[in-house]
Amino acid sequence: YYWLYHAYAALISAATGISLYQIFALLSAHGFVLLILAGYKLTRRLTTSEVARWSGVWLLVFGLNPLGWLFFCWNSARYPDPWFSLLVPLEMVRGFPAPLASLIHQFLDGQPFPLALPFAVAWIEQILRTLDGENDRQGFWNGVLALTGVLYLHFFTGVLLAGTTSGAVMAVRVLSGRQKQGLGRGCVLAFAMIGLSMIVAAPYAWQVLHGKAAMPLVFKWESGFFTRQVWALAASIGLLAILGVSGWREMQSGPSVARGFLGAYVLILVIAILCVQVVGDVQYKLIYLLLLVMAPLAGIAWVTWRRNLLSLITFISLLVICLPTNIMTSYAFLIRPVPNHLTPEKRQFYAWLNHETSPDSIFVEAPYWLRSDITQDSSLAESTGGSQIFVRR
Repeated sequence: YYWLYHAYAALISAATGISLYQIFALLSAHGFVLLILAGYKLTRRLTTSEVARWSGVWLLVFGLNPLGWLFFCWNSARYPDPWFSLLVPLEMVRGFPAPLASLIHQFLDGQPFPLALPFAVAWIEQILRTLDGENDRQGFWNGVLALTGVLYLHFFTGVLLAGTTSGAVMAVRVLSGRQKQGLGRGCVLAFAMIGLSMIVAAPYAWQVLHGKAAMPLVFKWESGFFTRQVWALAASIGLLAILGVSGWREMQSGPSVARGFLGAYVLILVIAILCVQVVGDVQYKLIYLLLLVMAPLAGIAWVTWRRNLLSLITFISLLVICLPTNIMTSYAFLIRPVPNHLTPEKRQFYAWLNHETSPDSIFVEAPYWLRSDITQDSSLAESTGGSQIFVRR
């Protein structure tokens, strides 16, 4: 899907002269709207306060890395052009994963991954419905479609989501025992939805995974990795964690099953973020899955924080400070995008590639796939200005 998505965007760019990043924004607009709708549906299940519901949606969209704009203003960007450093985007603290600059960045960067997020939120909401005893046939198939959508749009994220929700469902079942009537049936249906979704996605999974040799997940017990992940958590969702604890405590008067499931979900992901390294160093996707639950919980904190004037002003201020990072990121993508026009030097290089290499050559930038059967072409490396490019012969 990457190749088709990018080829489609390139054709539009060639025909109109519009920047690729602006086209990516247009193509991802529907996914952004779906995320807002799915987020509201989830928060509506968790609280009766309309303000708390929309606060949760606001934090879902804008709450990731709320203080990133401060690092930007302090000139801590790693690239000379500050707006380009937001495109990359910022590497703000030690080992901070670049894609965690803002959630909007994902919808502006030309990839299908963000389209999986609305399906993930819909899946979490359906699991809560199932555990609460709403076991109708339509809900069952909605859950299957939601998780299958995540698996097809971004298979690895779907697997992480299925594993996390499975662990949370088991934790709720063990901790609740026989106190909740009908919970056992809800757990069975939840696992049935997960199993059926995996079966439907199995052919696609085989095509994606059967050629991979590396283990996708590795447990890391190193202080450096742990410290880096703590920084990433603190910078990206530290604010949401403060509000989320308050929101989770506010749910004491609400459904105990939902509170137990969300608590277990958050605990599982936090442990995984601190101790598990994902191949390609993309463990930041675990933080995105954590965001999907932490944001609604943080929104529920409105019910507690509105009770006196000082805490009310503080809550509103925390919502407002989330905006600048997202405004800067959107500005960088939509108003000051990186030019994508070919320079004469690049055109000359591509002409050389076309003339000097066989049609079935595969070009791979270092350091990816260095263990494959690939040999380096010295003349090609020289033509690219010394950068390492490998050619499969």
